[in-house]
Amino acid sequence: MVYIHDDCLFHILTFVPSLDLLKNCLLVSKQFQENARRVSFTLDFSANLRMRNYGISLKDDSEKKADNNCLIRFNVEDLLSCQYLERLESLNLSFNNFGSYGAKLIAESKYLMNLRELILNGCTIHGEGLDYLLNNVELVSKLTGLGLARCCLTDKAIQKLANNKSNLENLKYLDLEYNHIEMIEFTNLIRNLPCNLKELNVSHCGLNCDQYILQGDSIPELSLEALNLSFTAILDEHLEVLCNKLKKLKTLHLVRVSVDGSFKKIVLDKLPQLTYLDISNVNATSILSDLRSCEKLKTLIMDRCRLKTFDQFQDSNYLSGIETLSLMDNVFNESVVLTIAQTAKKRGINLNIDVSISSGHRKNYRKILTNLVDNKVSKINPKFEIEDGLSDILSKFESITFKSRVPSLINSCEYLRNVTIIDLYDNELGDEGFRNLFTNNVMHNLRKLLLGYNAIKEIPSPEECHSNLKSLTHLDLKYNLLGDNGLIQLVKNPHLSNLRILDLEINGITKEGIKYLVESPHMSNLNSLNLDGAGGGDSKNHGIQQNKIGDEGFEMLLNSNLNNLLDLCVSYNELGNESAKVLANHKGAKNLVEIIMFENTFNDEAIPYLTSPAIFKLHTLRVLYSEISPEGILQVLASPAFSGLSYSI
Repeated sequence: MVYIHDDCLFHILTFVPSLDLLKNCLLVSKQFQENARRVSFTLDFSANLRMRNYGISLKDDSEKKADNNCLIRFNVEDLLSCQYLERLESLNLSFNNFGSYGAKLIAESKYLMNLRELILNGCTIHGEGLDYLLNNVELVSKLTGLGLARCCLTDKAIQKLANNKSNLENLKYLDLEYNHIEMIEFTNLIRNLPCNLKELNVSHCGLNCDQYILQGDSIPELSLEALNLSFTAILDEHLEVLCNKLKKLKTLHLVRVSVDGSFKKIVLDKLPQLTYLDISNVNATSILSDLRSCEKLKTLIMDRCRLKTFDQFQDSNYLSGIETLSLMDNVFNESVVLTIAQTAKKRGINLNIDVSISSGHRKNYRKILTNLVDNKVSKINPKFEIEDGLSDILSKFESITFKSRVPSLINSCEYLRNVTIIDLYDNELGDEGFRNLFTNNVMHNLRKLLLGYNAIKEIPSPEECHSNLKSLTHLDLKYNLLGDNGLIQLVKNPHLSNLRILDLEINGITKEGIKYLVESPHMSNLNSLNLDGAGGGDSKNHGIQQNKIGDEGFEMLLNSNLNNLLDLCVSYNELGNESAKVLANHKGAKNLVEIIMFENTFNDEAIPYLTSPAIFKLHTLRVLYSEISPEGILQVLASPAFSGLSYSI
């Protein structure tokens, strides 16, 4: 037996696959073995929604089909049968989509007796999976945190959750985001909240009323300290009754919640103890004066509230306890932003704000920019051509968004050294502008580059580019003129090896370009690839040509080694029944979970392939606007594949 020092082990664990970590690495740590039975720890195997590098598989093929697993990285049975989980306190398996069967395995595991937090967000366990969990009283009675967001729970499941109040008395945190809940079941839930529950998230849950009247005397005083009602349809009268029962509430999220009546009467007067309030995406102009009464408020978020002025903020007694203020994406001009920034600096407030600088202040650019920097404004949207004399001051900003046509703005890139996102959609860059941008040696922090509709045809050679492009993970080149030659040059660039998202919609790409793309070692990390052939843009102007990869190009993609590819769009690419056959029998691109194939020429001959067992591993398949007959569509709907798949035909 070889023992490895735990400091070395820590670094090793960063790189090994999850299953190897569980089966082997913990075994070679002498210290861990000696303390495994008494040292508490946590595990996070959540699948990142944007990168989605991880995933869980199910060992039983029949269960796999029934629950539509996602990526195959490690096995959930192996995970839950690991003896070293006896001291596991927190387990996060979010967005692994293992369905109700995965929930059953969790409920039946004999090694989770000390679990305190269970996060299953996005695992689509449905009501059946929730039943498995609730039936294990020993498991759920110890939980202090439970994440069930995006789990496809219905009102019936929420009712069962409410009826298990006595078994959830230790629960302090409950996340139900993105589950459809009617107001009547939400009322039943809050009537039966565990007495120790401090935080509840029902964002995006609907809370439709259906003529339901919420009676205040039917709801007890609630112990909640944090509540998220964002993106719900809760009515003024229901919100007022609820706020009246939340005497301990300190954090409230009301993003995009329409309050038609007096916000002061409905919310603020009922909750004078609030320390955190998020009212983004509402028309907050009428609320500004009401906020004067919020003496205990420490954090206020009012992003995208269409605010033009904020004169009240200059009064030092207004929001006297505020420590953090966010006013992103409003419609302030530069003078208003500067006034707000100066006031925030004077009062010692952490300010998050951006500003659009119009071309009407050309003579005062440097003064305006200097004042913004001095007052800690780090995000700007300049609507003017960048001049060489401003490069030094512009380099101090963290975020610069260009949304107007300013062709000469990137002749010098020195001022872009700190930006992480650049949006230059429809800016008439052309090849010269693109070359200046792509071959610069200053944008070391750039993560996302959006260059759609810029008449780009020629791609600089790898020798002309610099290693700073290695930070780039998202490249959008839709509606350009690349063609196969441009694509071939692009995929040869070793500096683009970290790309995760590549958008090549409408670029005149054929199977010839696809051949080089799938063979390129620099494209192996792609998670999302858009090759839409026609899209919704005007491909007849600007010399833009449609993509036409055909059946051969599609076959190259699906039999390739692009095993990190999750999402693929090949709509409008002249795909026929042969592509359906490839889909049913492909050997590569093993982790694809979503394929979009609109406006291709599938007919009824493709049905056996579109309903084959190979379809089970997909999460989404869209073949809208094909030539499949109504009878054929019914045949697809009746197939086993349809029961576990988001299927559009």
